[in-house]
Amino acid sequence: MAGKKSPMTQERIQMLESLGFEWIRDDYDCKFDVQYQELLKYKEEHGDCLVPQVYAPNQKMARWVRKQQEYFRDLEDGKPSPLTTARLHMLEDIGFAFERGSRKGRRRWNDRYAELVRYKETYGDCLISEDDETYAGLGRWVFKLKTDTAQLKFHLLLSSRGA
Repeated sequence: MAGKKSPMTQERIQMLESLGFEWIRDDYDCKFDVQYQELLKYKEEHGDCLVPQVYAPNQKMARWVRKQQEYFRDLEDGKPSPLTTARLHMLEDIGFAFERGSRKGRRRWNDRYAELVRYKETYGDCLISEDDETYAGLGRWVFKLKTDTAQLKFHLLLSSRGA
């Protein structure tokens, strides 16, 4: 704007800055704020922040959610990330799931757990065989839980010993 005098004086600059006026705001800040508001709407409607990867009503938000998860992994790996501490806390405060996982998988786990509760009510224990023909799916699920948990405990034991 060569040749034009700016209406901005030092006094006006100070007045604006005293209000907390931000002179430069990057594109990511704006996108974050907009998509965060969209996520709040989603949570209000669905009760959680578990946005599916394919979400036809707002695919842009679904992609944004995946990016926040990616940025979180970058932070964990010590890589540069636009996910600041403030943004991280904002997302944590609304129950954001930083780890990817399918809603279907969580629902399936909850269904199996409910089935195990019914089994215990009927038989008085959770000692179901992997080969039980009547409860075949439940038996395999319990066996996998025990195997996965044993592996996790072993890994934690080794980690605690510095191995």
